[in-house]
Amino acid sequence: MGVGPDGGCGGSSGGHLHEVNVFSCTPSVRDVSIAGATVVEGSGRDVTNALFRVTLSRPAIRPIAVGYEVIDGTAQHGNDFPPGLAELAGTLVIPAGATSGTIPVLIKSDPDPEPDETFTVRIAVDPAVATLVQGTATGTILNDD
Repeated sequence: MGVGPDGGCGGSSGGHLHEVNVFSCTPSVRDVSIAGATVVEGSGRDVTNALFRVTLSRPAIRPIAVGYEVIDGTAQHGNDFPPGLAELAGTLVIPAGATSGTIPVLIKSDPDPEPDETFTVRIAVDPAVATLVQGTATGTILNDD
């Protein structure tokens, strides 16, 4: 018995056995989740990153692609995310052997007194590769004006 192309168990036949390796035959699908992030808005022309941590339940055997998108809440595209600079959708690749990665979301500073604002980051992953345990996370922008 050997490791199949998806990292799970596969069989083999024929040939001569020279070496024996023992593999765990647990399913190769991992759990994936995302955690929320909180940042201080800042003032002036500064930008800051809200960092969303995406975690796997165990290390990846091969790179795992996690799609993401930023969804408006009280924080809005064009107002709170710098136009042309903020990547509001994309793919995070968690490398083989790793258990986490980070999605950065650029936040635009402003001098306006306003309430704290929120937005959502939603992730998606191929269900053959990982099970989505926590697929959304809230980003909170703390006003400091």
